[in-house]
Amino acid sequence: MKNIINELWHGNIIPQEYSRTNSQEMKELLGYMARHHEDLEKTFSDEQKETFEKFHDC
Repeated sequence: MKNIINELWHGNIIPQEYSRTNSQEMKELLGYMARHHEDLEKTFSDEQKETFEKFHDC
């Protein structure tokens, strides 16, 4: 058990990658969101990027 917790903590195991709820449609939507996230971020000033990153982390 301790080994699994350590692996999760260090980011070596990503449970959501193996979720059964990640249908093909969900994967496409996540890709769509990632593309638009990158495009939007390119238009930001440094201050806006910092604010957006804080928002995204929440």
